[in-house]
Amino acid sequence: MYIILAVLLFAAVFGMFSRIYKRNWDKDLNVELKISTNGLFEGEQAKAVEIISNNKPIPIFWASVQFQVPGALRFGDAHSGSDYYREDRMSLFSYEEITKKFDFTAVHRGCYRLSDLQFMAGDLGFQSIMIKSFPSSPLIYVYPRAKEVPRFRIDYKKIIGDSIARRNVVEDPFFFRGIRDYYPFDSMKNINWKATAHTSSLKVNQYHTTQSRQVMLLLDLDGYNRLDGQRIKEDAISIAACLARKLAFSGVAVGFVTNAADVLSGGEIQADCKSGRGHFLYLMRKMAKINTDKLLTPFDRVLENILKRSDTATQYILISYYYGEGLVRWVSQLESAGRSIQWIFLHAREREINFTRRPGMYICEEAQ
Repeated sequence: MYIILAVLLFAAVFGMFSRIYKRNWDKDLNVELKISTNGLFEGEQAKAVEIISNNKPIPIFWASVQFQVPGALRFGDAHSGSDYYREDRMSLFSYEEITKKFDFTAVHRGCYRLSDLQFMAGDLGFQSIMIKSFPSSPLIYVYPRAKEVPRFRIDYKKIIGDSIARRNVVEDPFFFRGIRDYYPFDSMKNINWKATAHTSSLKVNQYHTTQSRQVMLLLDLDGYNRLDGQRIKEDAISIAACLARKLAFSGVAVGFVTNAADVLSGGEIQADCKSGRGHFLYLMRKMAKINTDKLLTPFDRVLENILKRSDTATQYILISYYYGEGLVRWVSQLESAGRSIQWIFLHAREREINFTRRPGMYICEEAQ
């Protein structure tokens, strides 16, 4: 008899506590998901950080945190390719906070979110699962590889050297710009003695600064058909990123424009010519957002807009794996209008194309 009463009493107490637990398990519970950096280069590693806090006297005996991971981010031994959910199990005592860190590798260029953050807890009888969602959804920019692409043989030194030499015709930072009055902070080596003798007052030669060099990278993602492989598009983006790095770290102001859409806003992607490491990372973020599957306009339109501008001081470097009569025509018109433009043409082995080599055009053959 006493055993039956004890069992009934235990069942009543357990049932009451179970109901209290179900009503209050998620009170003062907070789950946050962060990342150690919001931008990294393709192939690099970063950390995801889970912060789980239980700010109440009721413990949570068994639970798990899960969030959706884009296939382009690889946690541990997980296979990349398709989106998947990552789950981490735990228990939380009263007024306890747990912080967990997990390494992941950025496998592909792009913009991604760790989304659908959920905390799942089981009831005391292991009969049901209770779920609470949290709004944490950190955005990650995976920059393209800003390194030389081994698939194509590209002489970057020659291209950049030719670019600077071509800029001399328009506006070279180390070339003479004019004469002005001498100031106490001027170097004696800049004094123009002939002008000084002629005017009877000290005159100095004036030069353009290094920052006045401007190179605009033009990334043409026009293709031949829908069967164009994703690989060559990504190679073209990486080549643009590599050029941006080499130019920016040489003190050259670099800009960027493409005809592909922004994967986040759906709008156009362009950046004015500026210099410095901060601007280089800004360009990398722009390139991370390129949606290669959505083109806003044929690249002819981009070149047409450049032709309408009055600026003739900018050096242009066109990067494309496409060759067409319209593109050739617009490049010729730009040159006729006094614009200085170089053309990096990526010639893949799988496509036979009849093209004419022209001055300032670099045919980059695919390596065997």
